[in-house]
Amino acid sequence: MKDLSPQALEYYELWQNTRSPHAQARFAYQNLPDSARLRYTLLSWENYITYLQLFENEPNIYVSNQFKSKEKLDEYAVALLEFNYYSGKRGACDWFLSLQDGTKNKVQAQRQWLFIKKSCFKP
Repeated sequence: MKDLSPQALEYYELWQNTRSPHAQARFAYQNLPDSARLRYTLLSWENYITYLQLFENEPNIYVSNQFKSKEKLDEYAVALLEFNYYSGKRGACDWFLSLQDGTKNKVQAQRQWLFIKKSCFKP
């Protein structure tokens, strides 16, 4: 089972139990093709913790608090990956963006990661 906070685990189980076993995502969320400078990676259960690695100690007031604590990030991930992903009304997904050219150390690499909401993306 996923290592989720108690509240997020409760939401996860609720949406798992109420969603049809044959439910499919309402939109075809997928990795976007890489560009000359950028690589796009769809948010998933395997990489959502990247938000915490990037923003946990971020002092900027414009970074949402839900990316600064594990408990709130877990709730965000459950809502996005278990509810919004399947919702026709509130469908959404996130992509991580990173530079193609790489960096010299881990700190620089982490600072290069950004995210974008599907609703803001214009192909």
